[in-house]
Amino acid sequence: MVAYRQTYEIIRGIQEKAAEQCAPVIFGIKPSNLLIIDQCYAKALKSLVETTGLKVRCFEHRAEKQVWFMFREEPLYRQLADPDNMSFMKQFGYTENMTMDEILAYAAKRFREYKRGEAGFPHEMGILLGYPLGDVKGFIEHHGRDCLCSGYWKVYENEEKARETFSIVCQSKTNCHGYGQAGHGIWNGGTVSVCLIRAVFTVFDLIENDQQDHIYRRNFNNEGNYGRILERYRQHSSYGNNLR
Repeated sequence: MVAYRQTYEIIRGIQEKAAEQCAPVIFGIKPSNLLIIDQCYAKALKSLVETTGLKVRCFEHRAEKQVWFMFREEPLYRQLADPDNMSFMKQFGYTENMTMDEILAYAAKRFREYKRGEAGFPHEMGILLGYPLGDVKGFIEHHGRDCLCSGYWKVYENEEKARETFSIVCQSKTNCHGYGQAGHGIWNGGTVSVCLIRAVFTVFDLIENDQQDHIYRRNFNNEGNYGRILERYRQHSSYGNNLR
């Protein structure tokens, strides 16, 4: 019984930590996020994301903590395939011929070197985390100072758009917390389950029109839109019929 309880607490713990730190990735708002967890959660994390469309890669392994890179492959690929982004990353040793695995392996290596004090800050992490290129360049140019505003990153261009994104990211975290407080696990076993995560992913992949995408992302917290998300998913996938 004790072992069962410990296993339950580990599973519950990684669900809560992943939702708290990576809600924008779960809801398809950002391509990736860093997740810092205790070592005991590593195995559970890998199992957790197996059927969600998410992927994880360990960037740093410390004595007690681990830093994981959680991402959605297609949005991250689009971010890295942008010619301007890749041109920027070349100065740090990346090449157009690198595969996704090679890029992430090299990024993890540079991240570990920085954390050990062996190299400078890996500014390309901003690109990997989905930050606008202008803001990443602005951070370098201004040495992290004199930004227009600061939220989930420091903003040097398009302040209005950035503030809107910050608001959406904040709402995604509120939603994850709210679902958990209401007893609806976003990962499994509740009304908002792995099925919903798949539904949200699929809907955002299906939406091609930028304006419509903007409306869905801004209002996905609305309960009515939650219903429309499920309905649209059912229209495009027989799996959606299993959604409760």
